[in-house]
Amino acid sequence: MEENNIPDQTFQSNLQKTEETIHYEETIKNLTECIVKLNTSEYEYILNICTENFDTLLPQILKTFEILLLHIPGNMMILALFIDIATEKPELVSSLVQTLVESSGKIENLNNLLTFFTNLYFFEFYGFIKYSELYKILEKNDLLILKPFFVRLATGEEIVQMTKRPDETNLDTEIPDILINKTQEILDDVHRFVENYNLLVPYSENESNDILIAYLIIENFSFNGIECKENLLKYFYKDKELFLILGILLHLRLAKLEKTFLYTLFIRFTKEDNFLKTFYSLYPKLIENTELNINFHLNTLMAFLFERYYKFEKKNHSLYVKSVGYDPNNDIEQKKLFFELLNTGIINEIQKFSDLSRIDEKMKSIFIEKGADLQHKEIEIPEVDINLSHLLENYETDVLENTDRTTLFLALFKLGSPSITHFLTYLEKLLKCMKLSLDDQNIFCNMFQQYFSDKKSFKKFVAQKLVYYNVVEESVRASFPNLFIINDNVSS
Repeated sequence: MEENNIPDQTFQSNLQKTEETIHYEETIKNLTECIVKLNTSEYEYILNICTENFDTLLPQILKTFEILLLHIPGNMMILALFIDIATEKPELVSSLVQTLVESSGKIENLNNLLTFFTNLYFFEFYGFIKYSELYKILEKNDLLILKPFFVRLATGEEIVQMTKRPDETNLDTEIPDILINKTQEILDDVHRFVENYNLLVPYSENESNDILIAYLIIENFSFNGIECKENLLKYFYKDKELFLILGILLHLRLAKLEKTFLYTLFIRFTKEDNFLKTFYSLYPKLIENTELNINFHLNTLMAFLFERYYKFEKKNHSLYVKSVGYDPNNDIEQKKLFFELLNTGIINEIQKFSDLSRIDEKMKSIFIEKGADLQHKEIEIPEVDINLSHLLENYETDVLENTDRTTLFLALFKLGSPSITHFLTYLEKLLKCMKLSLDDQNIFCNMFQQYFSDKKSFKKFVAQKLVYYNVVEESVRASFPNLFIINDNVSS
């Protein structure tokens, strides 16, 4: 996130107006947007706006923190701002604690439940509510299974250093007994979550809440990869790559979010300092633990890294490019480590994604030494005896629907290639005649990647169009990451 030395003048003028001169909704929007974009250069400015106009803007400030603090765990700037305002205006805490208590009646799923207790822990950790209230509520609701998550928040030291807050807030607020209406589905999800968490936490080197924070941020921002990365960086900004990686792997084990999103999120972080170094040191420990059952995901991620960074020798970059930031292409030490980790499991996944006939001889020898079979295998393409062009032009829907899918798609590939325009035109005509089921989409993708295995540019462009026009649904795309993830724009 870019830092501006001069606060946005529009925000400044709007926020200094009172409720009488600006619409309620617009005030909330401006204040919320300011806090979301908060950085160190604007911190004092926003703090002063909130404290100086506290009486006038209390409803807006409360609403802003209700949205941001309760739904974006781990944002240290927002946490610090809240602490600093609350130091001078304790009524903000009382109001927000009440909001938090009321939210307990709106818990509908595991994510709501974990977010609720994480925020309750935050209030207790900083002395805004009476000590041990959290454990009492966990015990009352038969949820002591969650107690180990709330041992230590690693953000504590950094936030205290950032704020002017005294050692003790002396609020000591008691909260009423909370009885959460838990469904059996939520209870089942709690136990499944804890079971999976316990398999990964031994690799975290401590018992902090950091893996849980990573899990929640990823869950809350799964609608947008760039937004998700930005919010993760606000917490996992330094020496916390390990917890971030484990948070992604926890989601892959739980399998509630799309694999495509999680794989792409992982790739987005590979240009952050120490991320790949941490992953490479973690890989051999995880791959040995068959109980984790994530070897497929680990090897798939390694295959993506090969395709993206190591497949071809990179030319020397200009001084400007080198100065922009960390680039795995230029990290000789990490590249060496990648090839030391290479095994048959990784090679099997790489061969699904990459045409290894094009790599240089030195790299081929490494692959052969690690057990790869690089013999070129010709794909047998059977003859087809249907006139697809005629069927499409005459909208022979019944005939098309009853045609064997392998025959149908093979005819399409032969008719449309090698022209991308022709291919997409005939595909569009086919889709006007019939709807592809999920099974049809799986067959199509499987045949497509085999038939055009040596046509990288063709595959990439067509795959982008398949995504753009939602020809292939996301659940199917997850099974073909070589088509739909490596080609994604994950540079941000």
